Amino acid sequence: MNTMLSHLPREIVAMVGERIRRRKESLRHVKGYKNSGIQGWFKVETIAALRDYVKEVRDKGPDLVLEIHENKMGIELVAASDSNPFNIKLRTTQFKTLCLFLGDGSDKERIEELLSDRDVEVVTHETFRDDGNRWIIGLVKPSEEYLFHHQE
Repeated sequence: MNTMLSHLPREIVAMVGERIRRRKESLRHVKGYKNSGIQGWFKVETIAALRDYVKEVRDKGPDLVLEIHENKMGIELVAASDSNPFNIKLRTTQFKTLCLFLGDGSDKERIEELLSDRDVEVVTHETFRDDGNRWIIGLVKPSEEYLFHHQE
């Protein structure tokens, strides 16, 4: 995994979060489509928010390759109406890369499960509301412990 300046991942979440909060009316409508609709919506909105940094969009491996200050960084995207911690963890550890996620922020138990998982490290996260829903957006990466025990 590429090492980046420590503030860049937080800036990524801030940029995507700002875009999503501006588009929260659209987000509210897409929530009813469960996982497939929200995943596609999140990918489009993330690309729009990070358009100056998106170098490549992929179907396999990390969804996006960003280039920032001549450094390339892969990011997996996960969005689901249920904030499934297992799916976020799986995608993060599968590709051993950063994972930007969006999900239902109302289930505090599931969120705590992700935040306390030893296999991933939460870089940053924030919650926000649309008219009827609470959401969480964040960025996780595989923990050093996980990477140590799963070296190739």
